[in-house]
Amino acid sequence: MSNTVIIGAGIIGCSTAYYLSESPRTQAQSIHLVEASPKLFASASGYAGGFLASDWFSPSVAPLGALSFKLHKELADKHDGRMKWGYSRSTGTSLNHESNVVGGNKERAEDWLRHGSSRAEAAGEHEFSEGEGPAWLTKRRGASIEVISEDETVAQVYARRCSMIMVRACADPARDPLRLSQFLLDQCTARGVQLHHPARAISVSKDIRDHLASVRLLSSDGTETDST
Repeated sequence: MSNTVIIGAGIIGCSTAYYLSESPRTQAQSIHLVEASPKLFASASGYAGGFLASDWFSPSVAPLGALSFKLHKELADKHDGRMKWGYSRSTGTSLNHESNVVGGNKERAEDWLRHGSSRAEAAGEHEFSEGEGPAWLTKRRGASIEVISEDETVAQVYARRCSMIMVRACADPARDPLRLSQFLLDQCTARGVQLHHPARAISVSKDIRDHLASVRLLSSDGTETDST
């Protein structure tokens, strides 16, 4: 039985292992997740904004974007993603601030350091107004809000909770990427996917046909193993 080695156990690696382990032609035990970072989900997989969209893509990847958005919803519906990792539908808006600064410096925002002034002086004073838009948003007078998403095309996820659960289902989005990443990881490990952490790939070898044959892994304790 050949193995599948996935380098990187972030949300992409966990998602790959999760869906690959659902295939009847792949044994979960043959899937290896390899993560070199001492802390799981320490970068974008744990701290990104968690924004999801179905149609904000260039033509070359538009079908993939639409499929990803569909799978996010199906995953949330199946595993109560709203509670577990904060999946929710949302509305995309664009806030346009017209120049309406009283007593402010007209220099660009990044120039205030160069000119020896202060951020407050560069910003000046603004008049604020209430109106349409989210209840938490305070707009400057003269600003406008435009809805830039169509119905049912954007969502949000809290990602942290999702990656850990996949390792436990594959070892089982959208507002918290860490919870989503954790969920996926927990699901994966529960299914039998093997997590190598912390570990890194140090070499690959090829067979007589010049095809990739194995990956050598180095664990944090200095142990080297081959995954073929």
